[in-house]
Amino acid sequence: MSTQPERGNPDPRRALPAEVTSRHFEQHHASASGNAGPAPYQGRPGPPAPATKPTPAPLSWVLIVGLGALTLLWPLTAASPIADEFGGPERALVLRSVIAIAWIAVVLLARVARPLATLTLAGLASGVITLLVDVILAPAGLGEGLIALPFAAIPILAVQTLFGAVTGLIALGLQRLLR
Repeated sequence: MSTQPERGNPDPRRALPAEVTSRHFEQHHASASGNAGPAPYQGRPGPPAPATKPTPAPLSWVLIVGLGALTLLWPLTAASPIADEFGGPERALVLRSVIAIAWIAVVLLARVARPLATLTLAGLASGVITLLVDVILAPAGLGEGLIALPFAAIPILAVQTLFGAVTGLIALGLQRLLR
């Protein structure tokens, strides 16, 4: 039986299956006459409403850029007598450790809602700052400048972002452990 009303047929009940129209008719007239019959037919319930995902906490861009700015310790120590006493690998290891500890401590103490995203982006910011400082300090003889930049930019950004992601994973693990 068709569920569409016939053309030119003014009675819409004829377009519905017989069990629906008779049930509707009985319920409507029972409630109209004051009988305490079943509740009126409300129709078939639709599909369940999709579960709404909670919106992620916003990122603090000031914190991200601030943490990324700790990479400025590298050129500051290069321009100081510290670089003479502690050469390349030792200075790099100490500075990386200090930056990693600082990043993790700040994220834990500030109870950042999204430590992995925050520190990954801080790593990316650190890479961008490193590149900018290299270009700015090149005329003073402390950087490679625009000559090496096209070849070094992608590896620098990748390594710094990876460093941020690893520290973010450590911070996330510690944050969950401390809850």
